[in-house]
Amino acid sequence: MAHLHASLESISFLFKPSSRRKTLAIKVKYEQVVVAFPSSATQQEVYHWVNKHRDWILKHVDSQPSLQQSKPYTLESELRWRGKRTSFNQLHCTVLGECLGLDEAFFEQPLPQQKQRLLAVCAQYASKRFPLRLAVYEEKLGLYSKKLKLRPYKSRWGSCRSSGEVALNTLLAMAPDSVLDYVVVHELCHLKHPNHSFHFWHEVERIIPTDAIHVAKQWLNEHGNELIHLYR
Repeated sequence: MAHLHASLESISFLFKPSSRRKTLAIKVKYEQVVVAFPSSATQQEVYHWVNKHRDWILKHVDSQPSLQQSKPYTLESELRWRGKRTSFNQLHCTVLGECLGLDEAFFEQPLPQQKQRLLAVCAQYASKRFPLRLAVYEEKLGLYSKKLKLRPYKSRWGSCRSSGEVALNTLLAMAPDSVLDYVVVHELCHLKHPNHSFHFWHEVERIIPTDAIHVAKQWLNEHGNELIHLYR
């Protein structure tokens, strides 16, 4: 069965078959990738062609402006943090100050500056938390990365290079811990299996049960845009 590359799974695709087309074409618009292809093409052929152009797609999706709310955050605005969605007003002041690093001046800033502050908060949390989770699963799997890269991405939750570099999306600070752990294990397993073969998933499932994998992927499908739209 054909599969899209893992780094493309968080992207919204629209596949448009046409009896008039003779070639395949890709267009990125408003964070959606439109793939037009001949009706005679098989799913495997289309997915193979899309995966072949993965780097081009990721580059152009990352350059697209994100959707965003039109007004600045207020105390009544909701924020998702470690999977739980609640309003700023419901968060205790010590949580805002110590965990999120936000103060009253935050609510006086324009929306773009607020989002930059929240991106910085995610990056700060990720720099402390993510290396610890990575180390835990490196030990469990017996697979060790050579470098950890942390940054916000619009189009992927993580990646693994043949050089041994593992990258994690700092926006995962807003996801449940179980989702972060799944992404960490997923990328570490690519150090051994740079594909999505049976052997790759068997390696993942040694650590993350099949049901938990499904729950994590479903959470990202349903709530991923809430994280990605933190971009201005």
